[in-house]
Amino acid sequence: MAEVITYDVEGVEASGGGGSVDPKPGVMPGKIVLAEKRTERNDGQPANDIRVAVDLGGDYMWKFTYIGLGPESDWKLAEFIRALGLKDKGKLDLSKIKGTMIRVKLNPDTYEGEPTSKIGRIMKAHPDDVLPAATEKKEADDDDTDDELANNAGGEGYPNGYEPEREDPDGEVGSYDDWNDEDVAGEVEDRGLAVAGGRGKKRDKQIAALRADDENPLDGDPAGAGDDAATGDDDYDEWTVEDLEGEATERELDLPKKGRGPKAVPAYQQALIDLLRTDDEENPFDPNAS
Repeated sequence: MAEVITYDVEGVEASGGGGSVDPKPGVMPGKIVLAEKRTERNDGQPANDIRVAVDLGGDYMWKFTYIGLGPESDWKLAEFIRALGLKDKGKLDLSKIKGTMIRVKLNPDTYEGEPTSKIGRIMKAHPDDVLPAATEKKEADDDDTDDELANNAGGEGYPNGYEPEREDPDGEVGSYDDWNDEDVAGEVEDRGLAVAGGRGKKRDKQIAALRADDENPLDGDPAGAGDDAATGDDDYDEWTVEDLEGEATERELDLPKKGRGPKAVPAYQQALIDLLRTDDEENPFDPNAS
């Protein structure tokens, strides 16, 4: 009879796999190497989530993230499901998603006073995404520029050469309208642009900020960013529940409770709209604010 070993390696994340290099903030392709449901955290507290480890390739250490399974985390679960390319309704077999390629947005973080990074947004992989090999970073040519080496090593911005090209007004580069939502949001964040809060479709405001920055890259106030807020109009009625939840979560607003029954969804959607409109009135966008 084979010997059975009882083990518990939860929480061993810093050296849990991969290399020893902590990747810097940016957008990177990664591969899911671990996915397990948790009912208890490492400190013994109850949990209800999916613990996911992502291999970023090369000399990078694995990065861990947690997908909540409660109603308050529906938006994060939806983000994860769509990044996996699955339908919005179905069953998730954790054993079958190992090896799946995704993209992750690494946000700045600190650990014991030292700068590090953590997984933020989870996105669908591009068809040509591959993990870098460790030798590719170590055997860079001597005539590589510092910027190229920074990209190969996962430097600031979009590591590994995945940065989308900026829109060209002469039509030589594709329009921002053709970019997916994740690339638009990532470009705005990496340029550190100010985007109007509140009224109007978030994607439209992000694209307006990018175009204003392309025309005036030294101007920190995107032209027209506050136009929607100034008019008093909004299009929240046309937003999906997921978009409304995402906007409310981004503004750190307390989400309304979901009811049950056939009328629950429209009532919940209207409650989200009312929540955002109330916040618009109480915190109007100021285009001159720093």
